[in-house]
Amino acid sequence: MRILYLHQYFCTPEGSSGTRSYEFSRRLVANGHHVDMITSSVNLPDEWKRPVGFYNLEFEDIYLHICNINYSNKMNFYQRLKSFEGFAHAASRIAKSLPRPDIVFASSTPLTIGIPGIYSAKYHKSPMVFEVRDCWPEIPIALGWLGNPILRILAYWLQRRIYRFADHIVALSPDMKATIIESGVSEYKVSVIPNCSDIDFFKPSSCDLEFRHQLGWPKDAIIAIHPGAMGQVNGLGTILDAAVRLRDLAPKVICVLIGDGKERSALEARKAAEGIDNVIIQGTVPKRQMPRLTAAADIGLMTVLPIPELYANSANKFFDYLATGLPIVMNYGGWKAELLRKSGAGLTAPSGDNDAFAKMIAEFANNKERRRCASLAARELAVSRFDRNLLTKHLEKIFQQVVNGHSPVL
Repeated sequence: MRILYLHQYFCTPEGSSGTRSYEFSRRLVANGHHVDMITSSVNLPDEWKRPVGFYNLEFEDIYLHICNINYSNKMNFYQRLKSFEGFAHAASRIAKSLPRPDIVFASSTPLTIGIPGIYSAKYHKSPMVFEVRDCWPEIPIALGWLGNPILRILAYWLQRRIYRFADHIVALSPDMKATIIESGVSEYKVSVIPNCSDIDFFKPSSCDLEFRHQLGWPKDAIIAIHPGAMGQVNGLGTILDAAVRLRDLAPKVICVLIGDGKERSALEARKAAEGIDNVIIQGTVPKRQMPRLTAAADIGLMTVLPIPELYANSANKFFDYLATGLPIVMNYGGWKAELLRKSGAGLTAPSGDNDAFAKMIAEFANNKERRRCASLAARELAVSRFDRNLLTKHLEKIFQQVVNGHSPVL
């Protein structure tokens, strides 16, 4: 198959963002398919960037068609909208110049990726599969970012237009699938392919003391990590609140926040002002270093704001934790919380209950056998349910069935 893959934030393991589109693409190429990836330069290595509007590169036999569109998670909502609009327009122009694909695969967020997706599919008379990574516009509305009633109407109109046009929809979680169905889409039109565990890349191992030393982490501490974006939705103040309680509950725990984003400076300011010395805040780490990072830790943390629309997420770090065999502590509900409860791979605190969240971190920190059992359960989940090689086959099967005019059944 010739696959036209649209994803605004394509990232390789040299970057610090999610690599889902890269990992799927390289596996599809290895299986004999041709992948044209239309993306922006935002998450690409600096040495790949060019001072022109459009340019092409080839990476591991993936054909990248790149447009220079600025984006940062430090932008306000309206600046982001402008970036989304610019990419949608540029991606449509690029798609028109490419050979006809057998299938168009448009991966959100943002929701506006559906615009070049629809344009490409219509222009080339190709079927389209649409991937929902986050439920838009439900999330920006819940966060108060989309208060303008006209913009809300337009956003829901675009959502319905994309869902109706798509030949099939891929949701990243069962909760996302439920939200899509509630919007009026048939359940038979939606398949779930969550984010994945790279079980050959992330592996359980003994604590990496050498890497701990390089990172400046105490060798004898219990390290609870949270890698990733430091934005509003991540609710990382919860970890600082927990750290204050952990001084008494589990004095050996050090909470490590790794990444960048709009809230980082505020978190650093609060840490300094309140003298929260059992928290370390560090900058972004390339994906290639993440296996050593998770192997050097003892507990993986998952937090978001207490807003139900956020609970459906399929955060990459969750699957990296599973593959590494890290016990997980979450501060919210939803499908991942239910998975942890049933499997024993982690603990979940009631949303908004920061005291319970701290106690659950302490429960793992103070009980080595409990951590060991959760670690085994986590790795088992990664291997049996979330292996990226297996889930790539599921995606490939969907593409083949859509191209052949059938309704995908997994």
